Amino acid sequence: MQRDKLTLLLAELEAPLLRYAWRFLQNEASAKDAVQEAFIQLSIQRPGKVIHAKAWLYRTVHNKCVNMLRKNFRRRETVLNSFPAATALPASAPDAGLKHDETQLLLRRCFAQLTPREREVIALKIEHNKSYREISDVMHISVSNVGFILHKAMKQLKRKFNEEYAK
Repeated sequence: MQRDKLTLLLAELEAPLLRYAWRFLQNEASAKDAVQEAFIQLSIQRPGKVIHAKAWLYRTVHNKCVNMLRKNFRRRETVLNSFPAATALPASAPDAGLKHDETQLLLRRCFAQLTPREREVIALKIEHNKSYREISDVMHISVSNVGFILHKAMKQLKRKFNEEYAK
């Protein structure tokens, strides 16, 4: 791949791919490794071999993450630092900031209880604003399966959140 195109792709996609990989792996160093390896792999591809570089990068990062999870499943650490922000609470309440922080923490804990596949679908849809078709391409599942997994995961997330919030 041409150096200029690679530089532009790196500038545009490095941060979103890192977030995507982090959601999958829950480990910053491993996420960086997966993204770096994907860009290295892209850089050595023959010109014209990769037609849709963005989709190719997401798919490659996905595969790298799956391989890392398989190799390190037992040692994987859980770090919950960047779940997409919950709906902002009104600033008029004196303890709005505290409630927002508690809500964020609770939401992160509930999100971590989902399966890696469910977390991935939610992250691709909500944080990366991907369509069902794009998610199905990245994950190699049908569009209807994307909808099913997303619906089930969101329902489960809501149930877990409500159960925890009631405590």
